Amino acid sequence: YKDLIAEKTNLHSINTYTKQSDNIKQIIFDLEKTLSDVKSDIAKDLDTFSVKIDTLRRLFQEVLENAIFIEEDTENAYFEISKEIKIKKDQYPFKIKIEIPKAEALGQTRLKIIAYDLMVFLYNIRQNRDLPNFLVHDGVFHGISRRTMINTINYVFHQFNKYQNFQYILTFNEDEIISPENKFDTYGNFEFDWTQNVIAEYSDVKEKMIFKRVIS
Repeated sequence: YKDLIAEKTNLHSINTYTKQSDNIKQIIFDLEKTLSDVKSDIAKDLDTFSVKIDTLRRLFQEVLENAIFIEEDTENAYFEISKEIKIKKDQYPFKIKIEIPKAEALGQTRLKIIAYDLMVFLYNIRQNRDLPNFLVHDGVFHGISRRTMINTINYVFHQFNKYQNFQYILTFNEDEIISPENKFDTYGNFEFDWTQNVIAEYSDVKEKMIFKRVIS
């Protein structure tokens, strides 16, 4: 009788685990169905918003031609969002791809970040979307040519004059932002007085650090 009670208890535990396993399987099935529906909706959205995607493509080219690659060939540069047909369960049903000239060169890969961020940010500004109206680039111009940096900042400056509803916040080391007068022909020159737009300056001196102390 005791053995029978023990077996019944064991059977009850097995049945409980079986029900839990069935419930988990059902949850997984429902999630996979939901995920499949979402992927299908995304594919449809790519068709629905094709006009907006075209607008983003043109804006990407504008950023390249007027800020990053002035007077340079941008024929092989592009921004693209395309559908992915054959994908694994853990993959997105679309691919975002960015290509710019000389992307393999030192510092050029950062230009993808700058171009993409400005494209998305300026699109939101021009559409007057209810989103944060500032963009922060912390050290993103490190390793990028001074001429490209100056061209990009001048371009954003003109965009600000046109829309006047956003902030572009940058960080630089002193030697990265100052352009010697005898190098204007080489690097170009700022079309506004950037020194009037400096919010804060910091240095390695303890009293001039952000938190007035060394944090290790």
